[in-house]
Amino acid sequence: MSLTDPLLKSLKYLIEEFLSVGENVCDESPYLEQFCSTVEKCFMKGIKQGQWMVTKDNGDSYRRKRFFQILEAFETNGPVPYTVSTAVTAAQQDKRLRSRDGRLRYLIRHCLTHSSLHVIVEFLMTRRTELEATYMTDDKQSIIMMRNVFGGGSSIMIHEQLSEQFRSLLLTCSTSLSFQLDLGNTYFLDETWKLPLIKTVEFVPTREIGIEMIYIQGHGIISRIKAGSLAADTSSLGVGDMLVEMNRNLLFPATIGGERDVRWVWRDCKRRNNPCVLTVVKPRSPITGGIYHPLKGILTEYHEWMDLYYKERQQKLDYKCLKDEIKSDATSPLNEHEKIPVLDPAAAENGIGGSFKVVCIGEVSTGDEGGVDQIESVIRQALNKRSARTSFDVTLTLTQIGVETEIR
Repeated sequence: MSLTDPLLKSLKYLIEEFLSVGENVCDESPYLEQFCSTVEKCFMKGIKQGQWMVTKDNGDSYRRKRFFQILEAFETNGPVPYTVSTAVTAAQQDKRLRSRDGRLRYLIRHCLTHSSLHVIVEFLMTRRTELEATYMTDDKQSIIMMRNVFGGGSSIMIHEQLSEQFRSLLLTCSTSLSFQLDLGNTYFLDETWKLPLIKTVEFVPTREIGIEMIYIQGHGIISRIKAGSLAADTSSLGVGDMLVEMNRNLLFPATIGGERDVRWVWRDCKRRNNPCVLTVVKPRSPITGGIYHPLKGILTEYHEWMDLYYKERQQKLDYKCLKDEIKSDATSPLNEHEKIPVLDPAAAENGIGGSFKVVCIGEVSTGDEGGVDQIESVIRQALNKRSARTSFDVTLTLTQIGVETEIR
């Protein structure tokens, strides 16, 4: 009875699914993500402990070496097949990739596109001594570790029969399938196999593009597109999009004021009089409508900031409206109750002065320094009095020589 592994069974099933629908496999193929993830697990199964912490599917963590680190060591210390060396170098030079996990995922996609993934397995099968130092063998301690970390089984790459099955399956992919993958879409390979939807748009140099942005965790999110601007004329840009690249300048994560700042790149385009090419990551899947998983935390914080912004903006608008209302009231005609009486000299001679009704709230002595210059301080003292007070209506009448009061 031949030996096999659940990962190899899964890989064989996925290849059969690809063959059943056609020879071409693209990024939109329904089984591509699962297929690439399974290939990665085949390479990683049974790797010995190392310095990097890795999270298991059940949430536990353990330390292990990185498979891409192993390939880098082979590429540095000895001759390797040209296709392997080319793939490793391409992964190292991609500035969007910051981790060895991301570079390994790019390498797998690169080799699938160039029909050379089986070459890596063939090369490693000739380096048994190095593999024994990298993968767990069948000793008692390794068997316990395999059971605890990988759920049992053997290391595929160290086992001669399993590695041959793995090579044979990948050779089928190279000879019978055509992988037409976008190798430029590597923005979130460090975090997931699931690729985002990206859009690219080109603008001619002008005074402004017409987009406003807010920076969350170093990522520039479009918060507003000005009406009538260049950006408003294209359907490729929308509020909530993440701007990731501008004229091949990587803007994620971005730093305001630095060389990764959008304004710096835009000014450079205008100075050189060159067209400006923007690349954005769309926040939602066009198929399911769901939020792209790596952006969930960023977009949640973005919406919190925007809610706060609109709340403050509304407060400012309310305050402005209140000031405009006060200003309008100050210049509008007064009604009869709002008019302040003015002393008519002719009427005063007849004992009839201007009068208006007020409310008396208290009484304060001004001593010997009574006069109009004491009015403001007296009002303040009356308002600040803590003792119980009784308010009552009073009619003040302006006469030619003073003010008459009449309690009503």
